[in-house]
Amino acid sequence: MEQWKAKRDYGESVNPTDLHPEELSDDMSLRLNPMWYPLKEFPRKLLLERLNARWIFTVADNGDIYIGVDRISGTIEKDEFERLLRGMREKDPTLTGGRLRNSLDRQGHPTVGARFESDGKTKIGSARIAGHLEWNEENERFEVNEFSGRYMSSDARPTFSATHNDTNPKHLNNVARRMSSQLNVEIHAASAFS
Repeated sequence: MEQWKAKRDYGESVNPTDLHPEELSDDMSLRLNPMWYPLKEFPRKLLLERLNARWIFTVADNGDIYIGVDRISGTIEKDEFERLLRGMREKDPTLTGGRLRNSLDRQGHPTVGARFESDGKTKIGSARIAGHLEWNEENERFEVNEFSGRYMSSDARPTFSATHNDTNPKHLNNVARRMSSQLNVEIHAASAFS
C-alpha cells in the first residue's frame, strides 16, 4: 500500500512511547511476539478456537497489519504449554514453568510492531494504529479497539485529547473491515475510549 493511502486509511504513524523489560532479549534487542503473524497468514481457526485470547495488533507504516498475543499462557492450552516447556528444557534443563511463562507473557504492542533489519534482527517499529482484537462475550462478537497505551495514548500522540475524542473512527473501522475480509469472520470496531 502506498504511504499516502496508509496514512489516509489508518492515520499518522508513531513510535511506541517505551519498551517494557519483558519485551527485551538478553542482548537488549526487541523480542518478537511469540505468536507474531502478518494478518494474511493469521490462522482463522486460531481466532475461532481461542475465544479467551486477547490478540493485539499493529498497523505498520505501509498499512500491513500484524497480530500477536499479550499473554501466551492465557492463550494456549495446558498440554500445549507442557509440551513447549519439555521442548525448552532440552536446551535449558533448569527452566521452570514459571520462568517460561514470565518470558512469554506481557508481550505488548511493540513486540507485534517489530520490524526487521536486513540481517534478520528485530528493531522497534512505528504503528499507524494499534489495539486489541478479542471476543466480546456480552455482545457475542469479535471486536477491535484502539487500546494501546504505547502507540495510541496522548503521550504517543500529543494532539490526542485525554478522552481520544479526536481519534478518527474511520481508521479503526478500516482495521475491522480488513480483518473481517481476510479472516472471513465478522469483526466490529469498538472504541476503547468511548
